[in-house]
Amino acid sequence: MKRITAGILSAFAACLATPAQAQICAGFPTAEREFTIGASVDFPERLNPRGAEASWNVPGPFAVAAGASVVSVEGDDGILAQSVSAGASYALLGDPSGARGQVCPLAALGYTTSDDLGSAASLSLGVGLGLNLSASRTFGIYPYAAPQVVLSRSTFNGDTDGSTDLAVTGGVLVGVGALWVGPTVAYLVEDGAEPVFGIRGGFRP
Repeated sequence: MKRITAGILSAFAACLATPAQAQICAGFPTAEREFTIGASVDFPERLNPRGAEASWNVPGPFAVAAGASVVSVEGDDGILAQSVSAGASYALLGDPSGARGQVCPLAALGYTTSDDLGSAASLSLGVGLGLNLSASRTFGIYPYAAPQVVLSRSTFNGDTDGSTDLAVTGGVLVGVGALWVGPTVAYLVEDGAEPVFGIRGGFRP
């Protein structure tokens, strides 16, 4: 059971890693040269993940980001697992500034560790799609989605398991001035899996 739980945490961490990009095609309403600082809360069954992230939309088509999160069990104040992630994306189609919308290949690395469950590493490779439905620079609506392949490897008591899964992350952000917030969803495509819903928010300093 612990190894199964470790696999779930690994895949979940990989799903959370991919949105941590700095372009609308990967879930951030930023233009070139803008930074973001944000936080997230997700609601998987019996778990309480909470995360923080920062990103930078590099001049040109590239963007990079990094994040960290902790996972606890409902009803328990202790920390079950900790995760870190880093990712990059490239605005292949659309305006690099995100003025209307973008399509971008993206990649993210994630690592999860737990005293009880061992450790897990993941690599996510996907394609992000995002739209900028802004009425003005001070107000906008930003839907996005990112289908991806998740390669993960978990270790427990010296035993190692690897898996390759399909996943989809997405959401809709609402921006007002420098602030933005919105619902998110992450879904691992496998039998018995349920979507994980959450909320992300942040600001552009």
